[in-house]
Amino acid sequence: MNIKNLLIVIAFLFFVVLGVKAQNSSKDYWSIMLENNNKEAYEVFLKSEKEYEKSIELLISNEILRNENGLINGASDGFLNKLMKFKDFEYYVYALWNDPFMFEDYLKTGFHEKNVKSIKTIEASKVENKTIFYALKYLKGVVERDHKDIVKYDEAVKQVDAIKDWQYCGVFENLNKSGYDTSYEPELYAKNDKLFDANSNGTINWYTPNKEYQKEPYQFFSNHIEYGYGVNYAQTFITTDKEQRVQLRMGNSSAFKVWLNDVLVYENDKDVDTDLDAYTVNVNLSKGTNRLLIKNAENNGMSYFMARLSDFEGNKLDGITYSSKYASYNKATISAVNPEKKSNTIEDFFVEKLKENPTNFFYKYCLIKTYFRNQKYEEANVIINDLLKTHTKSSLLRVLKTYTSSFEGDFNAINELNKNIFLEDPNYYYSLVKKASDFQELERMSIAELEVYIDKLRNATDSPILKFIAQFVLDIRNEDIKALKATMNDLNNVASDRVFVLQRFIPLYDNIFQDQERSITEYEKILKKRFSPALLGGLARLYDKTDRKDDVLQLYKEYVKDFPAENEFLFSLIERLHQYEKYQESLPFIKQALENYPYSFKAMEFMGNALTQLNQKDKAVDFYQQSLIYNNGNNQLLKKIETIKRAPNFLEKFTENDVYSYVEKERNKYLKNNYGTNILLDSKVYQIYETGALKAKSVYLYEITSKNGIENYKEYDLGLSGSYSILKSEIIKKDKSVIPAERTGSSFVFNGLEVGDVIYVDYETTSVSSGRFFKDFVDDYQFDSESFCLKTSYTLITPKNLEFTHKVTNGKLDYTKKSEANYDVHQWQLLNAAELPKGEDYMPTASDYARFLHISTIKSWNEIANWYSDLVRSQSVFNAEVEQKYNEIFPEKDVLSLSEEERAKRIYYYIMNNFTYSFVDFKQSGFIPQKPSKTISSKLGDCKDFSTLFATFARRAGLDVNLVLVLTSDYGMKSLILPSQNFNHCIVKIKLNGKDQFLELTDKNMPFKSIPNSLLNATALEIPYMVDESKESTLFHLSNMDGNPSNLISEVFIKVDENKTQNITINSKVTGSLASIYFNILNQDNFELVKEDILADFNQRIGEGLVLDTIKDIAAQKGTDFLTYTTKVHLDDKMNEMGSMTFFKLPLVAHSYNGGIVSLEERKYAIDYQSYENSNFYNSVYNLEIPAGKKFIEIPENQKFNYKQHSFEVLYKAVSENQLQITIAAATDLSDIAANEYLDFKSYVEKVLKAKDILIGYK
Repeated sequence: MNIKNLLIVIAFLFFVVLGVKAQNSSKDYWSIMLENNNKEAYEVFLKSEKEYEKSIELLISNEILRNENGLINGASDGFLNKLMKFKDFEYYVYALWNDPFMFEDYLKTGFHEKNVKSIKTIEASKVENKTIFYALKYLKGVVERDHKDIVKYDEAVKQVDAIKDWQYCGVFENLNKSGYDTSYEPELYAKNDKLFDANSNGTINWYTPNKEYQKEPYQFFSNHIEYGYGVNYAQTFITTDKEQRVQLRMGNSSAFKVWLNDVLVYENDKDVDTDLDAYTVNVNLSKGTNRLLIKNAENNGMSYFMARLSDFEGNKLDGITYSSKYASYNKATISAVNPEKKSNTIEDFFVEKLKENPTNFFYKYCLIKTYFRNQKYEEANVIINDLLKTHTKSSLLRVLKTYTSSFEGDFNAINELNKNIFLEDPNYYYSLVKKASDFQELERMSIAELEVYIDKLRNATDSPILKFIAQFVLDIRNEDIKALKATMNDLNNVASDRVFVLQRFIPLYDNIFQDQERSITEYEKILKKRFSPALLGGLARLYDKTDRKDDVLQLYKEYVKDFPAENEFLFSLIERLHQYEKYQESLPFIKQALENYPYSFKAMEFMGNALTQLNQKDKAVDFYQQSLIYNNGNNQLLKKIETIKRAPNFLEKFTENDVYSYVEKERNKYLKNNYGTNILLDSKVYQIYETGALKAKSVYLYEITSKNGIENYKEYDLGLSGSYSILKSEIIKKDKSVIPAERTGSSFVFNGLEVGDVIYVDYETTSVSSGRFFKDFVDDYQFDSESFCLKTSYTLITPKNLEFTHKVTNGKLDYTKKSEANYDVHQWQLLNAAELPKGEDYMPTASDYARFLHISTIKSWNEIANWYSDLVRSQSVFNAEVEQKYNEIFPEKDVLSLSEEERAKRIYYYIMNNFTYSFVDFKQSGFIPQKPSKTISSKLGDCKDFSTLFATFARRAGLDVNLVLVLTSDYGMKSLILPSQNFNHCIVKIKLNGKDQFLELTDKNMPFKSIPNSLLNATALEIPYMVDESKESTLFHLSNMDGNPSNLISEVFIKVDENKTQNITINSKVTGSLASIYFNILNQDNFELVKEDILADFNQRIGEGLVLDTIKDIAAQKGTDFLTYTTKVHLDDKMNEMGSMTFFKLPLVAHSYNGGIVSLEERKYAIDYQSYENSNFYNSVYNLEIPAGKKFIEIPENQKFNYKQHSFEVLYKAVSENQLQITIAAATDLSDIAANEYLDFKSYVEKVLKAKDILIGYK
């Protein structure tokens, strides 16, 4: 193992051993502590509170202050025994459960001698609060289980009151938390006599889990984890002989909903982990049978829940029975059930304490920690944020803030908080230990720096394990193997009962010292007394290396015996049995896994594998096919099925079989073309399977007919990713010989390519989808080409009677349909297609002129709109951080008193001024936007993040707003025809004064209500905030949008002096999207760069030779609709003389038209005018003044021209003999110019060009 890998191990251990924990005030020591003076704070405490053991608050305060000084190796001597003498001690135990002086964060550090002793010290019999009593009983039981005493574990958890008889149903899809609001059928149907559609997860039903679950207070959906995150249901049937009002108490790890007798009685949309009794609701139970239904929508971890019925004091109810078997139950109404949410009694205890002592930091700390028990981050943040206003740099408060950020899933905020702690409180024990978790930092340090750092670390904490780990790091860097081994032994002794440490260190005896037997001995020693799947795996690997197969199997069989309901252990055993070719022996364990969870696709595949090896192939195929229903992305399984069934290869059948004969027959026939290439064959075959899996085969034959073709194809990149196989990549020479290409991935180099050669490329791909459209197929395919194409063929093989829509744009294609076995074969062909006309400047995108085939199995745009609505809605969370920013934007009490435009404008400029656009392709970054709080904290986002942030603010401000998915105009008008997800941008549509206004949010310099060219004529789909099936969503184009036009207005003063120098002053006004460029230039911090960019801009407009004198009167404040600035330049040596006459061309500062747009005699393609023009209107007024005593030779006549919506005029006005005013105005139309309109347009532009080529003469 190299040093880098070792440092990664150690970095992990620093994090684990620490926990990592962290925890105004009525007393000065709290204020001192919150200013990061922890040592001084503790000294002041000890001096001022000499009898602290007489008060429960002071007794605990001592422990908190000790912790903040790095004393984290357990509590003071006798602390817990002293604590239990006080009234209400249990509330403090619950609140501070995971602090180092209580039980530590055992989910991170594991159980060990110190925290086990603490857990056993607290006597449950002295605890009156039932929530805390059951929590303590359960924890004591888990300790016994961890120490491999299953009997004592069972005895302990038997005392925990909980409903333990349940039916399960899952996993349903929860794409980006949309499952929380999706009403799946189990919510309405309680029987198990039908299958429910779980979207991409197949069809499932209610089932009763292994009876082992009937002893568990917490119900874990652990066997469902193979599906990843999703929605799970549980139901139980409650029988009582009388109507009664009871309390339903629940804990949960997910966003969840609860129904009693089909009435929704509780819901929580936050996906957080909680303890038991986190939520309480009073309900009425009906006499007879009642159905209790729980829905968990999990999105970030293992899903579990715990529920119990109690009286109003939390005591167990008598006379009630529970059953997992369906029974006819009472249907109720909300008035009959009368759900009434109740607060948490433990939280209430500290809330009351704080009311009595509103400035007391100790009670604030306890309440924060109580909130942490159930990850109530919003409630905790209210207290923490208020404290941070006074103690802005408090390391303790920042550490507490990392917890709330973690609960919320805002990891950017955590990184930012940690960075500030490290910078501003570098000697804080948390800083030093966290720093050690950065292995790159450990590598970067010199040995001297590392020694200093480790010395600080040793002095910062009393943890002996951390001190040995620190020494271990130094030994590694010094490469002192002898010292390293001694430190290893010391560490092993100190951490002999710390599983989380041992699982990292035990392998090092083998990896570093090649002492395999020592590693085995250490594994065996700890596994005799402790439960640890991780350590078990390590020992099994070493047993495998020493060929101790029976011992490996015995290890896993022991776990299966102790935990028969957990498929995780069954799968580990089955994998080993198959590895050792013990297929027959594996069958009972596979059946057990399927009994535990009938929809386990892993168990189904294991069964298929075993039956295949036992030569029961028909049965194997049945299990493989079942597995594919629930895991349609398993391509290897698809291949196994086809191999066993010897299924026909449709991809081969509908592809040209004898390619070499085909090439010989068709080559050398069509040698004249524009680009030196003919396409002899362009073939695409898709096969869609019933599961939604997709296979494709592509064959291309390119004939090289000139040197131009060689240049184009000598290097060729297919750009493939995912699962693909390159079958052919070669040159077929004229003499029929074959030269393989050099290949890297899907990139080829065709060496020795010559005229007359044919390039042959053949590849296959396999793919699957997930989410709502996992079985849908969407594609478009271009048939016309700039090269002659002998044959273009597109074949789609679908399951029988699969419905889809297809449409051909810009022409027609031959279409046939036939049946093959259980499939329909659809084929489109184009033969002998002439090459398209040669490309032209400003031509449309290919989708607007070439023949394209569009295919979609998605039935309507409603499905797309509703899908994205579900995605976005769950992310549009208006939490405390978002509310804080909202209040900064709108400090007014009555926001609605502001005009709609003012409200929208404030939000717009808040986003423009505070965030940076992330230049990531929309599809690569996914469709799911960030939560607004994450965008705010990171100050970074893409189009969908900014649109979601805007919409979240706007809705709160009472505005009618929706997101709009967009395919930008550079993709053309016909690229998106049929329902699909193929959008690349996101904007918002907002109603302002009854009119629709579309807002682009990714250009931080663009004025409000401006329309960039990328949106003009773009394809769009409006996304409703709430799904409304009665409304139809349709695709539309963003044409004729309201907004601020892009205008360039110039007033130019040109004064020619006696030296014939043109002194030019230009007053510029720019509006609309065109202003974005100039806002960016003029707001640069470096004024030299401003001058450089403005000069370059005018040099491009007027011509080279300008000398910049100054730029002044800049008015480019963001938040305005336009900007203005004045530029002074002068121009020398641009005069021509003839006798006494002087001539010069008018220096034009704006160009509405140039010769490039009409350079061709004729066009075959339309002019995509918006790709040429970005301004709606130009107006330039030139005020010319020549030297006194001179006069203009001739003043031309005014001219005016029009073409459709285009207009141009030039006006001349003599002010005096030596002063002349020329006005040039042009209104442009960004509509396309059709090819058959080109000559008329060309005539118009040529007149304009002639009219604005103004020669000024004077004498």
